[in-house]
Amino acid sequence: MPSAGPDYFGAGIGRELERSAQVFQNIQDGYDAAEGAKLIGEGTAGLDGVLMDAKTKISDPEEYKSFTDSKIADVYGATLEKAPNERVRRAVEAKLADNKGVAEKQAQFGYFEKKRDVARGDMDIAFDQMSKAAAAAPDEQTRNSTYRTFAGLLGTMKASNYLTSEQVAEKSLQFDKSVLTARANALMKGDANAFLAAADAGEFDRLGGDVVLKFREGARLKLEQDERRTDAATRKIKEASEQDWYSRLAQDQLTDSEIETAIKGEHPYITPQKAIEFKNKKESGTALIGGDSTGVKAIMEEYYSGPSSFKRISQARAALQAFRSGSNSSNPLVSKAFNELQADERQMIGIGMSQANFATAQTNQAITAAKESYEGNVPATGIPFLDKLRTQNKAKVGEAVRRGQDPTPLIKGNADRQKARIDAIPPQRTKVLDLAK
Repeated sequence: MPSAGPDYFGAGIGRELERSAQVFQNIQDGYDAAEGAKLIGEGTAGLDGVLMDAKTKISDPEEYKSFTDSKIADVYGATLEKAPNERVRRAVEAKLADNKGVAEKQAQFGYFEKKRDVARGDMDIAFDQMSKAAAAAPDEQTRNSTYRTFAGLLGTMKASNYLTSEQVAEKSLQFDKSVLTARANALMKGDANAFLAAADAGEFDRLGGDVVLKFREGARLKLEQDERRTDAATRKIKEASEQDWYSRLAQDQLTDSEIETAIKGEHPYITPQKAIEFKNKKESGTALIGGDSTGVKAIMEEYYSGPSSFKRISQARAALQAFRSGSNSSNPLVSKAFNELQADERQMIGIGMSQANFATAQTNQAITAAKESYEGNVPATGIPFLDKLRTQNKAKVGEAVRRGQDPTPLIKGNADRQKARIDAIPPQRTKVLDLAK
């Protein structure tokens, strides 16, 4: 058995110190690795935060680039300065440099996206302005020039990789449709007949058959509305003109030349037949103001010569008022005539009210019959757009009856138009619609 001398104990202490040193080194290595991993995580998160802030908070491309360039460098440098020793710093730098490179590439792509977004936004503004300009162009040459300018803009966007070839084609089609739609709406608002003429010439064919068909229907409705408004205004003016002639005839102020002009058909509101009536009245002295009793009698005889109506009452009342204003003395016959006209007016109002319910019932029956006739002559098609029109026009048939109009022409017209629309649908689409039923 060897003796336990000094050398033995010295060797044991040395080995123990070596083991302790290794343990300490392992602890240090673990600490350095943990610190390094922590700093790499913090730095990577900081780089991601810079990119996210720039993406969500900055829209200007140059501001975006300046922000990301400086902040990425700041985060990278600040992270390295946190390293507790050179060994950790080198380890963090080796890994974080790669992440910094990735962040810089992402920032470059983000810069391109910002420039692309700005360019697309500018293009959308140009799209709106140029499509309106093209639609309002006074001639085809100016309109085509605007089309070429927009095409050049799309070419620049494609060359800069801001738009793909497919997006350029789509934008071109949208621009054309926007111009055509704006032109159609402008013509419809100003002159529906001008729109129909342009549509007949094929100027709106690129919008598609269904769209043009809707515009045509809108033009037809506008023309009908304009015609009704014009007719109503003309009737009012015509009635006012006749009323004026009655008053002037009663005061012997209606001239022969005016009457002759109207007989020739040159008066816009007094028909030749009506002018002949006024001529006969003037030549016979009917409705002229004579003596205190003769004038009143002439006015009332004219009133008695036809059936009672609100219009005839109004005309007689106007003639009496003219007579009274031209007379130098009061005449009890005038008051008596006024009272008689008022009594007739009240009686007519009373009769009208008592007949109102019966008339309403008759009208409702006529509306029901007209709608049934419409449904039989204009059957449902199964095509959504046409069936929607069918429902709308059915309501118009009822309104026509309520206005006292004969619904037969309206029903026939709708039936003919529906047939024409169905015949105009291409065979391929007809097959698709049949399969969809």
